[in-house]
Amino acid sequence: MAERGKIRNRERAKQLNDFHGLCYGKITPMDIDGFIDFGNQLFVFFEGKCGTAQMEYGQSLAFERLVDAGECTTCKPPRRSVGFIVRHDIEDPNIDVDYAQTFVTRYRVGGHWFIPKRPITLRAAIDVFHREYVPQNRPLLEGI
Repeated sequence: MAERGKIRNRERAKQLNDFHGLCYGKITPMDIDGFIDFGNQLFVFFEGKCGTAQMEYGQSLAFERLVDAGECTTCKPPRRSVGFIVRHDIEDPNIDVDYAQTFVTRYRVGGHWFIPKRPITLRAAIDVFHREYVPQNRPLLEGI
């Protein structure tokens, strides 16, 4: 059995998805690089960019809407949602990107974008929000 979170089928991972047949005028599909659901209490979305690449306007708008839609402070229990934009400098497609070690360049929570006050990895940033928004008396899966 493969280790959780590891690439299970490297050959399949190389296969690209072609969305050209799913365009509707100026609307085109986009993807996000990752999503974590902490027991319907905290939704974490993340998108990675290499080097100086920036999010296109449409992808940024869709990402904002997705993150904002996950937020529900009036739900019982309340549900929080956060989105991270992270950066890495690994241009070689044969080298895996360890997303836990990428650096957060900005994040969205509560309908607003923020820039971290200090350099922080994605793992450390997720841990901050997990401690803040997931009650410790409601344990989640081991190893998180």
